[in-house]
Amino acid sequence: MDKFNALNKIVFKKNVGVDTAKFLKDYKKVFILTSKTPKKTVIPMLANFLNEENIFFSVYTLSKKPFCDADNILKISSLAKDSDIILSVGAGSVCDTSKIVAKMLNIPYAVFPTTISHFGYFSNFAFFKNRFEILKEETNYPSKVFIDENIIATSKENFVISTLSFIFSFEEILVNEFCKANLFNKENMFYLNNLKKLISRTEALANMIDIKRETALLNLQDNIIELFSICDIINPDYTAIILANRLCEDSKSSFGRNALISSSIIIKCYKLFWNDELQIKDIPNIEKYLKLLEKNGKNLQFLVDFMNKTTEYKTNNFLNKIKMIKSKMEERLNLEENKLKKNCEKLNNLFTQNETKVIFEDKVYDNLCYISLSQENFMLNTLAGFGYLNV
Repeated sequence: MDKFNALNKIVFKKNVGVDTAKFLKDYKKVFILTSKTPKKTVIPMLANFLNEENIFFSVYTLSKKPFCDADNILKISSLAKDSDIILSVGAGSVCDTSKIVAKMLNIPYAVFPTTISHFGYFSNFAFFKNRFEILKEETNYPSKVFIDENIIATSKENFVISTLSFIFSFEEILVNEFCKANLFNKENMFYLNNLKKLISRTEALANMIDIKRETALLNLQDNIIELFSICDIINPDYTAIILANRLCEDSKSSFGRNALISSSIIIKCYKLFWNDELQIKDIPNIEKYLKLLEKNGKNLQFLVDFMNKTTEYKTNNFLNKIKMIKSKMEERLNLEENKLKKNCEKLNNLFTQNETKVIFEDKVYDNLCYISLSQENFMLNTLAGFGYLNV
C-alpha cells in the first residue's frame, strides 16, 4: 500500500473551508459525517462554501459521545451507500468511523479535523469498539486532510495534552532504532536526528502553551504533520501499545496519554533486559505472544521469518557483540528514561486537578494488562525471551 505523502495531501491554512469545497467539486454526492459540537461550530461555515460551489451534500451527526462501533458503522454505511466520497468533520471517533465505512463502500474519504490531535487523521487504520475490545482495522489513507488554523487554535486543554503526550512518546522509536543499530547495524540517522529535533521543539512548545497558546498550538499541529512524515519513512508499527491495569480502569485516559505510558513501559523493559533484571520466566511464552498478536490483527509472517533466523543469533559472535555493547546500551537507556521522565513532569504541570496521573508506575511490568507489540519491539523482546540478552 502506498505511503501517505504529507506534503501533497495536507492543506494547513486559515479558512481552509474554501479549499475543501474546491476539492469536493469533483464529486457528485458528498456525505459528511460529524458530531454534535462541530455541527454547530463548523458545518454552517462549511455548508456555505459547498453551496457556493453547487455541491450536493448530506450531513449525518453522531451522538454527543460517539463511538466507532458496529452499530454506527452499519447505520452510516447504509446512509452513505450512494455517495461518491465521505468527508469526516470531527475528532477521532468520527474519523475512525469514516475510514471504516469508506473502505466498506469502496469510496474515498477526506478529513476535516476540528481539534488538534495525534496522527490518526493521517493514518491508514482505525480503531473500533467491539463489545469489550478495541480492535484495529486496516483502511485506506485519506485523499486529503484539511486543517484550519482557526479551529486548531481553539482546541481544548485535554486535546493539547494528548498531542504533547503523543509526540513525547516517540522516545520509544529512538530507543528502538538505537537498539537495532547496535545489534543489527540498521539505522536511519537522518530521520532519527529530525525526530530528536522535533521532540526538542515540542518540549519548548509545552512551556509556551499557557503563555502564547495560539502560536504553541499551531506549531504543535505542524509538529504532528512533520512527525507523521518522518515516522512513515522509518516505518514503525504505530500500534505498539502496552496498557497498565490502572490505565485500563481510567475512562478519562486519552490516546496520547496511553502512548506516553506505552513508551515509558517499553523503555523500562529495555532497561531491565540489558540489566539482566528481567529473566526468561517473566517473559510471556511464544503461544501467548501468538494469541495476543492474532487478537490484535497482526501479520504473523515476521514472527515465522524471525524464528527461522534464530540460529544466526545463537552464534558466539552475536553473544560477544551483546557483551561489548551492554554498558553502552544501559547508559543510553538511562539517558532516554530520564529525558522521558522530565517530559512527563512537564505534562503533569499541565494536568488539571481532576485528571489522574498514571505515568510511571513503580512496578510497571507487574501491572501489564495486555501487550500488542510492534515487529521491531517483538524482535528484541523475543531475543530476551530466548535468553540471548541474558549473558
